[in-house]
Amino acid sequence: MNNSFKRTRLLLFTDAFPYPGGEESFLLPEYLMLRQKFDLHIIACCPKSSQAGVLPEYVNEKAKVRQFDTALSLADKINAIKAFFNVFFWREIYNILKNGRQILSGIAYAIYFYAMADKCKRYIIKSGLLETQENVIGYTFWNTYYTMALCMLKKKHNNLSIVSRLHGYDLYNDRVEQGGRQLYKVYMDKLTDKLCFISYDGMQYYKENFAESMTGSDNKYIVSYLGVKASPARNKSVFYRQGIFNIISCSRIIPLKRVELIVQALSEMNEDYNIHWVHFGTGSEEATIKELSEILLGNKPNITYEFKGSVSNREVLNYYSTYPADCFITTSEKEGLPVSIMEALAYGIPIIATDVNGICEAVENEVNGYLLEATPAINSVAKAIQKMCSLPEREAVNMRDAAYSTWSRKFNSDENAVKLVKVIEDLE
Repeated sequence: MNNSFKRTRLLLFTDAFPYPGGEESFLLPEYLMLRQKFDLHIIACCPKSSQAGVLPEYVNEKAKVRQFDTALSLADKINAIKAFFNVFFWREIYNILKNGRQILSGIAYAIYFYAMADKCKRYIIKSGLLETQENVIGYTFWNTYYTMALCMLKKKHNNLSIVSRLHGYDLYNDRVEQGGRQLYKVYMDKLTDKLCFISYDGMQYYKENFAESMTGSDNKYIVSYLGVKASPARNKSVFYRQGIFNIISCSRIIPLKRVELIVQALSEMNEDYNIHWVHFGTGSEEATIKELSEILLGNKPNITYEFKGSVSNREVLNYYSTYPADCFITTSEKEGLPVSIMEALAYGIPIIATDVNGICEAVENEVNGYLLEATPAINSVAKAIQKMCSLPEREAVNMRDAAYSTWSRKFNSDENAVKLVKVIEDLE
């Protein structure tokens, strides 16, 4: 007796996962569940040079991993000439001209985007991943060129359904450096079956800017929060004062993240507050921020700080489990809805954050932390830190409990992965 059954083929497109440097902290909970439910094929879209060759231990035979090389060859660039024979390409050019800003860079980016989508489309065809009579689901973790590649194939493959996530850089116009606008969104909107947003702010923005109608299908646009695992050691990080207020930040050190605001705010703290600040992450502005920290904080006896550099997600979480943390802070100019905030909430750590994009869906002012203005003054950041430092113990404990409760209600990765898988299963 044959008890086997045929599972639906699911093509998961990522920017690098499961290879090192990929979306592990975002995607791992979903991956573990998807491989149980589907015939899972992962297409990691990254340059060949970035492929380490050794996959993580959690990748097993239930998932087939392929790597799509994102480097464009001369032949790929020549193939991009086909863009000029597509109506949807000229619609993009029209919109770029109508926009009137960064026209040349916008056109160049539109051609590049098309070239990437076309190369990915040809890769999918060559791989034979769509050559089946059964239903195939394409799930793109980012709404980018590989989503467009699937859309370009859909008319010839009516067994293909497409679901795509939207975060920040792949959603908001002001996150695009070349041309200042997202490309081919209207074209992809018509051909995708389900769009999953990581925040309500993101979904509303998309509807206002790219959807054919504000309402669309009742089921096509949904919010599907990302999430993180439960903290195995939350009790170890509950309100350790020990005379020092411990602040954590975790981000790339780039202009967008405005880490200098943290340094400048700490420089305004008087000697009544003993603070230790730890930053995880590196980036193009690291040397500048370290120099600024030495200038502004080096002679302040009540302020100490550490730059941990680039570390794995496991190392960050291990730090949360091992050392006391009184506050997590981010002063970013733009965000989607950061997983770094969700991780802090899972450990019951209150948040200080700028009120940008979807952050207010995670941080409730004066409940589980403090919301700053989108462009806060240095003094406003300093006052928020002082306010949290000065909380009576009972209020601080209540804020920690509220932080953990927010994670439990909204950002439990196991529960959110179940919901996401159900969305995908409904497309079978």
